[in-house]
Parts: sequence; C-alpha cells; structure tokens
Amino acid sequence: MMAKLRTTIITWILAVTSICSAQSSLTMPCLGKLVDPAGSLRDLCGVSGSLLLSEPATGSEAVISAGFSRRAGFIKTARSLKIFEGTVSWEIPAIAGAALFAFQSNGTPAFAYLVESGELLQWNGQALLPIPIQIEGQVVSIGVGADNGWLAIVRRQDALVVVSASNVSAAAEGTFLISGGRILRYSNGALGLGDLSFPFDTPPSIVQWINEEWIHLGNSVLRITPGKEGLFLLSEGK
Repeated sequence: MMAKLRTTIITWILAVTSICSAQSSLTMPCLGKLVDPAGSLRDLCGVSGSLLLSEPATGSEAVISAGFSRRAGFIKTARSLKIFEGTVSWEIPAIAGAALFAFQSNGTPAFAYLVESGELLQWNGQALLPIPIQIEGQVVSIGVGADNGWLAIVRRQDALVVVSASNVSAAAEGTFLISGGRILRYSNGALGLGDLSFPFDTPPSIVQWINEEWIHLGNSVLRITPGKEGLFLLSEGK
C-alpha cells in the first residue's frame, strides 16, 4: 500500500550541539550519526516529527562512507577504515574510495566492502579480517544472511543478483539489503519496504545505517521500525 509521505522536514540547523548534549536538561535523544554532502559527520537528534542535525565537526578529515548502530560504527576516509564497538577500536590503511557496511540485526558490526579494491572484510570483535573472495561485478549493497554469512547485491551486466558464499539468485532492480535481512526496493518513483511504499524521486545510490531503526538515503532518512515506518526529508535551515 502507498504510505503517506510525511511532511515533517528535518532541518539542517547549525549550533544544535547543545541540544544533543547529554549534560543538558533539555536533552533530545540522539538517534545516531550520518554523513552530510560535505563529508562531515552530524548527529541526528530528536524524535519522529522533531529531528535536528548537529553542527558539523570542524578540523576533522572528510568522511567518504560511514555506517552506525547504537553500539558500533564504521568510518571510511580517503586514507583509512575505522571501526569501533564498545571499548574496542580498530583502524587499517585503505585506498581512497567508498565503502559499504553491514551489521547484525542486534547492531554488532559484521562486514565491510571496499569498493575500489574489491576487498571484503569481516569483524570478529577484535579485528577486521579479509575474506578470501573476489566478488564478480559491481557490488551495490551488502548484508548479513540467515546463516550470519555475507550477502551482496551485485550488478552483473544489465541485471542485479543476490550473491552469497554458496549461492547466486536473481534480484529485482533497485534492491538494497537493510537491517535484519530485510529488502528495500526502488521502483517507479517509490521506495518499497515490505507492503509499504514511499514516494521517492530518484533511485538512491547508497543506503547508510544510522542505527538499527533508521537509514540515510541522500536527502532523506527512512525509519524502518516495523509498525512505525516513515520517510523524512532533509533540508537546509534558514
């Protein structure tokens, strides 16, 4: 069914860091982080219907790709790939270019894919370890299968396929893997999530985790919590 596009605008307001500060009595809950078009990490704070982005960090290296859960995160810059989970952090050198990330449904980091080099890496709780495989084709999305193994949506010639370590099957055009093995699809100007459909002008080029319940799609964020789904637009504040 066609879900009503919520008209709430998530305003890109500067200087809301104090709103997101845990020290303030007026604290808004922060849902997670996302990367803005300038490559800055921003905190997304508030609740559905009232969401704000924090002021971008200054003096830090530009972020190319990122993905987060409530307990962990991946950050890819032009020179490195960083991961943190609780008190554990890990960083490895990496060539320039984007990366794709996947988490377990409970928010545990699972896999990272480096687009330029074609490297697939697995997080074991202490380190990122390479998986000795070269995925044929253009990888557009990665996820976690029912067996906790890796999954990838791959473009091969003019078709999309779902690839795992042991199987290849057809996938609909515009398919992305999201939390809990769920599928997000883009078709005919809309995003499909289960039986729901949300108007969306152009196909998303990448899907970024904000946390287990929210994902970032270009100028929008999508809440994927079952029963509470909603699409919210991002715009610059005046």
